[in-house]
Amino acid sequence: MFHLRIPAPDDRLEWIGADDIEGETAEVTYEAVVARGLHRAAGVADCVADLLMRRDLEAYGPSVDVGFFRRWYLVEAYRVLGRLEGSLLRVTRPGTEG
Repeated sequence: MFHLRIPAPDDRLEWIGADDIEGETAEVTYEAVVARGLHRAAGVADCVADLLMRRDLEAYGPSVDVGFFRRWYLVEAYRVLGRLEGSLLRVTRPGTEG
């Protein structure tokens, strides 16, 4: 059975993928980790959630109350980080670097 490992908030994230990225979730994760220099999972997830929410607001307009669902964007952001681990992201737990 496949188990998705969700990064812990204090985990360190490093971009290991190529610079020619495809897909919305990879793009916003690249923006957070590479362009903005965020490396702590909590900060990356927060940034990814904000970027995804902003894209939905731009696409569907303010009539959709996506701000009300902000916490769901954050949950999805952590899932995105878990899916990208190993292919585009390296996740390191604190105290295991060396």
